[in-house]
Amino acid sequence: MDLIQDAQTRMEKEFERKREEGTLSKVHDENHVDAVSVYGGVTARALLEGQGYDDIADRGFYLTRIAGLLHDIERKSTEKETHGPEGAEYFMNLYANEPQWSQDLTPEEFEAIYRAIENHELSYKQIEGIVGSPMGSKEQILASVVSSGLFTGDAVFERSGHRVIERRIFFTGKERIHKDLNMFKYPEEAHFAVLGETIRRLYAQNPISEYPDWLKPFAEKLHSEQYWFYRGMLEHAGMSETEAADFMLKKGYTKFKEEKIEPDDSINATA
Repeated sequence: MDLIQDAQTRMEKEFERKREEGTLSKVHDENHVDAVSVYGGVTARALLEGQGYDDIADRGFYLTRIAGLLHDIERKSTEKETHGPEGAEYFMNLYANEPQWSQDLTPEEFEAIYRAIENHELSYKQIEGIVGSPMGSKEQILASVVSSGLFTGDAVFERSGHRVIERRIFFTGKERIHKDLNMFKYPEEAHFAVLGETIRRLYAQNPISEYPDWLKPFAEKLHSEQYWFYRGMLEHAGMSETEAADFMLKKGYTKFKEEKIEPDDSINATA
């Protein structure tokens, strides 16, 4: 039995159950975890091959793929507590009760996947404090590489570049307008909701400065792709950044007053 395929099947069944119950997060569905699994696996392999650990690179890819498929298995559409520990417990029960899993994974490999799922909602610095740096000796590197790969797939690729633009338009532009962004009318003002979320996340969330040096070049490239989209939205709205920020504050955009926004009017409607 291929554990990646088994993890895929279990994830899909669990997500379908949540979908029927109405508890599945629409932006953390099968499409999301598949992407995190692949992006995370590729990152893990690159980290290992880049340090000359070619003999364990495929295994690192394999373990991170599994972690990616299962990392949101216990996530719900609305949450008050983190879901990482619950997901790790799900994986522990799988390892303890399904013989093929305990036969195919060593205790070290189980621990690597378990820690990656458990801590994937933390910051990179916090994760590194728990499992160590992925830039180290071969004997101690597996757990940190799997955790770093999962973090990169989930927090960098999925929150930057074209992926985050797609997800933001889908989620913010419709679903949230009917909930916490009801200061805008749907569909004629949906672009304002997406614009507000773009400003907030470009300046106040997912800061590149908190990423490790090996990750910053990738994050900066992905992050910069959003500015072309952002500039087009400002031009469509006929606003500079300052005008857009003031507009959002007057509208009472969700969480906007709590964030520190430092507009740069070199990106504006007439540039």
